[in-house]
Amino acid sequence: METTRLSTLSSIVDHVCKQKSKDFSIGQQTQTPKKKKVRLSTTDVALRRERNRMHQARHKMKQKKKLVDLEESIQQLREEIQGLQVQRQLVASGIPVNKTVWSVAAEYFRLFRHGVRAPAPGMVALGTPCPPAASAQRTFLLTTMASDVAYGTVCGIEALLENWRLMTLYHEDIDVQLLRLDDGAHGTLIATSKGKIVITEQTLRYAFPNLLNDGKWSPLALKLLGQELTVIGTTCFYWNNQKGCVVNLEAKVDMMTPMLKLLGNLENISHVFDNALLTPDYEVVNNRDDQVPSIDW
Repeated sequence: METTRLSTLSSIVDHVCKQKSKDFSIGQQTQTPKKKKVRLSTTDVALRRERNRMHQARHKMKQKKKLVDLEESIQQLREEIQGLQVQRQLVASGIPVNKTVWSVAAEYFRLFRHGVRAPAPGMVALGTPCPPAASAQRTFLLTTMASDVAYGTVCGIEALLENWRLMTLYHEDIDVQLLRLDDGAHGTLIATSKGKIVITEQTLRYAFPNLLNDGKWSPLALKLLGQELTVIGTTCFYWNNQKGCVVNLEAKVDMMTPMLKLLGNLENISHVFDNALLTPDYEVVNNRDDQVPSIDW
């Protein structure tokens, strides 16, 4: 009986061993063979790196375009917000939003916020038309200003456009924002604005040529170069009810405060504006030389 029992156990053990051996054999057969490493040639490596560089460059260009588009959208939204704020001010004041001195002043600052964008002189010579924004600015002045509108020491719409063109030439990144509108004396309207300007080499070359000595910029010019100034200005609109248009504009900009902070004393400020093509009130001097490029509107 004991012998029979041992024989049975032995058979069971043999069966288990055979089954494990079979399972192990099947596992070896189904095991995924290892992939052999492929050694790339120098040419293949170079091509792969070049493709990666091109892919990264395209990605950067897409990101840059997205950023530019976003900045343009933000700028457009800011202008729309400014326009809506002025509209709200007009409505709150009980003034109809039509062709009044209030609406004209608001539109004036909206259109000329970044100055006048005219084509380069060479492009004008080739017959290139003015940008739509510049055409809109000119049309606006023709419909809201008297033909002999006075502006500082000059008069006429063409002179006003020329003044804006020169200011834009002096400051490529000019940004003038309307802050508020207030009633003035004798039916006038006072507009308070804030402007941001950067003094570049172009600013010095065209507006402050007096700071150039023997082909070198003076120490004061170098101190001004690259500085961003925030200036507060006022523009007085004189409205003629019979003609339904603006007959006079008086603009003043406080350059003394930021200049004094930057240059330290009045003597330096006097030296900067001595024989300059801009006054301390930031009016364009008319007796400029012929080095400033002209635009045929």
